[in-house]
Amino acid sequence: KQKGGGGGAGVVEDARRIALRAATILEAGPHPEADSLIVCKVDCGDTTEEGEPAEPRTVVAGLAGKIPFDALVGRKIVCLTNLK
Repeated sequence: KQKGGGGGAGVVEDARRIALRAATILEAGPHPEADSLIVCKVDCGDTTEEGEPAEPRTVVAGLAGKIPFDALVGRKIVCLTNLK
């Protein structure tokens, strides 16, 4: 017996909207309310409608205690964008 009822078409459509972007970590620091999280400002190469560089994105990662903050700054990462 099949489970799920064939609702996989919505999953495929959602996957098509996701964009993978190379980004650079500009800043990294502790999360104000969670000891296991790091708050990073990242440059994903976004631009405004006028072609100017957009504000950096804020990303939260569960890396606190695993990687020092200063070791993250300047590193290249991959970001999944266009998520709801």
